[in-house]
Amino acid sequence: AMQAAVILQALEANLSPQLDTRKQAAALLTDAEKQAGFLSVLLEIYCDAGVGEVGRRLAIIQCKNVVKRLWTARGAAAPISPEEKEHVKGRFVQ
Repeated sequence: AMQAAVILQALEANLSPQLDTRKQAAALLTDAEKQAGFLSVLLEIYCDAGVGEVGRRLAIIQCKNVVKRLWTARGAAAPISPEEKEHVKGRFVQ
C-alpha cells in the first residue's frame, strides 16, 4: 500500500535545487501514479490539516494533473479504475 508520507516527501523533493533529488522524486511519483489508489493518497494529503500548506497545494496540483491526463485516457498504461473514480468524485462532493 502506498504511504502518504512517502508521496508527500516525493512531492516536496520535486522542488529541491538538487537535480538528482528532483529526478528521484519524479521517478517515484511516476511509479506511484501507476498504482491503484494514487489519487486517493493525494486527496488524503490535501485533506490532512496536519500537512503544511505547500505540501497540500503540491498534492492537489499533482492530483489535478493526473486526473487531466488519465481520467478519460483510452489505452493508458495505468488507467484510473472505476472504483477510484467513484472515491475521488465522492471526496469532491464532501
